[in-house]
Order: sequence, then C-alpha cells, then structure tokens
Amino acid sequence: MLYDKRNQELMERDTALLKKLEKETDEFIREQMKLFHLEYERHTNMNQLDGQLSELEGKSSAFSRSVKKTTKKLKDKYYRTLFFILFIVLVLLTIGYLTRR
Repeated sequence: MLYDKRNQELMERDTALLKKLEKETDEFIREQMKLFHLEYERHTNMNQLDGQLSELEGKSSAFSRSVKKTTKKLKDKYYRTLFFILFIVLVLLTIGYLTRR
C-alpha cells in the first residue's frame, strides 16, 4: 500500500513536470518559429534592398554620363560663343582703326 501511494505521488509529480516541460517546449518552438519568420523577412528585405541598390547604381551611372555629356556640350557652346564675341570685337576694332586713318 505504501509502495502504491509513493508510486502514485511520483507519477503525479512526473506528470506535472512533463506537462510543464511540454508547455515550455511549445513556447520555445513558437519563439523559434517567430525568430525564423523574422529572419526570413529580414533576408527577403535585404534581397529587395540589394535589387533597389543595383537599380539605383545603374541610374546613377547613367545620370553621371548624361551630366558629363551636357557639361561638355555647354563648355563647347561657351567657348564657341566667347570666340565669336572676341571675333566681333576684333572686327569692330579693326573697322574703327581703319575709319580713323
């Protein structure tokens, strides 16, 4: 009888401990699943950001080439205009010099 009572107490204690461990295990698994899901989202977001970064780098290099071309065109136009103005000034000075003689 004493033996059965002791076994009953041990079984109840073991059952309570087992339920507690099952609950902790379930919580641990849920937490790990949340962490896995967050890591997956982070990884997905990083891949999207990498794609956006490469797209922006492509646009940036295209814009840089466009700026270089425009700058070169403006420089050429500036020097052409400057040369034309100097030519007109030279012609006017020559005409002024020749009319004074």
